[in-house]
Amino acid sequence: DLLYLCKSGSHLHGTDTPDSDIDVKGIFLPSADSCFVGTAPDQFKYSTGTDDSKNESDDIDIELWSVQKWFDLLAKGD
Repeated sequence: DLLYLCKSGSHLHGTDTPDSDIDVKGIFLPSADSCFVGTAPDQFKYSTGTDDSKNESDDIDIELWSVQKWFDLLAKGD
């Protein structure tokens, strides 16, 4: 289940330009089954760009953290 989703990066901070890509971050709740058997993922990452080039204005980067990972990052001040 998706708990939270928002734009981040330059679009969040109001510093985007016509060349800026879109960054999205969020928090999800893994299934009870995956938590029980220890296979729940910490995060999901997706990008329309490639690893060997800079993102362009029509690219989207999405990063989702499990609620458990998010609490861990929060505790570290990250």
